[in-house]
Amino acid sequence: MSPNQLITERRGLSEWFLTSTGIDKHSATIFQPETGFGAVYESARVLDEIRSKLSGEQGLTINPGLILGGATAQEDVPSGQGTASGRKTTIARIVSVHGDLRFSSEEQRSSAEARLQEIASHSLPQTHSELKIKAIMPVMVDRESNRKLLQAYSKVSQDLDGPALESAPSAERGGADISYVNKYVTASLDGLGAWGQGAHSENETIDLSSLPVVTKRAALFISRYGK
Repeated sequence: MSPNQLITERRGLSEWFLTSTGIDKHSATIFQPETGFGAVYESARVLDEIRSKLSGEQGLTINPGLILGGATAQEDVPSGQGTASGRKTTIARIVSVHGDLRFSSEEQRSSAEARLQEIASHSLPQTHSELKIKAIMPVMVDRESNRKLLQAYSKVSQDLDGPALESAPSAERGGADISYVNKYVTASLDGLGAWGQGAHSENETIDLSSLPVVTKRAALFISRYGK
């Protein structure tokens, strides 16, 4: 996020778990009618259909973040780690995929979930896929009251010889706790803290020189509008 941006809207977030299974037999029998295609090909089919059918929709992203597969596959969800075992000469019995779904509205979420379930339902021969979806975070809806709050904060920034502030596109942002309370308050604004680079990566950094700037902004805003 740029130094001249704040957040008036955020996409909602769900997580999904895809489990694909197949017949574990000698690899020499794969593609034969009685054996089918195995769990790896089936999971690849599901993921590729998601990519080809849903990747072009504005505001919708579907990311497979962790894939485990083989004769066995086990994920420890809280740690984001897992184990898998298998042999190159054995058809994979199971594949587990854990990913997230981000959406711009509840209508988009509902539509996307229905299409995901439809994609998972028509499995390759001798395989089966099951998709489970869990809601995590609602949409932070952009409202006129949020925009007015942004305008007030922008005035504070300019009074401190800073830039005019604008709303960051929701497609560029992740989720945050403000999404849970947005509908219960008159107006909401997010992204008031320090800025940096490389979010959610091993190279994530914070720009320490931004701390005095954002602290002054917040202090002056509270002094003007806190009562």
